[in-house]
Amino acid sequence: MEGKTEDEMLDIESASSGSFNDDSDDEESVVPEIDDGVNLEEPLTEEEIQDLISELLEVESKAAEAQEALEEESLSKVEIEVRQELKQNLQAEDLETAVADEMAAFKEEWEAVLDDLETESAHLLV
Repeated sequence: MEGKTEDEMLDIESASSGSFNDDSDDEESVVPEIDDGVNLEEPLTEEEIQDLISELLEVESKAAEAQEALEEESLSKVEIEVRQELKQNLQAEDLETAVADEMAAFKEEWEAVLDDLETESAHLLV
């Protein structure tokens, strides 16, 4: 693109990227809208603050429980219990497969609970 001026190069780049905007006619479209409603909210009452804190503490407590359930030591205990229960009806490879399936389901369930609680906690902090 030798021989082109800098302005011509910018025009070509803008046209090819589809990002050329003619701001002279519509300056309002460039300025993002600001939600003034956010600034007009009334402050929370002491009771509402206490309720939010209580709810957050409850969610955090449940999240700690879920994290504990997913720790290696807790998983080992659950696996022992599952194995004892299943060995009454299953043996060898069937037992191992059933234990693995039960443990996978157990971990998946607690991971989902933990994800939900972390999301809820994040929403409470906003």
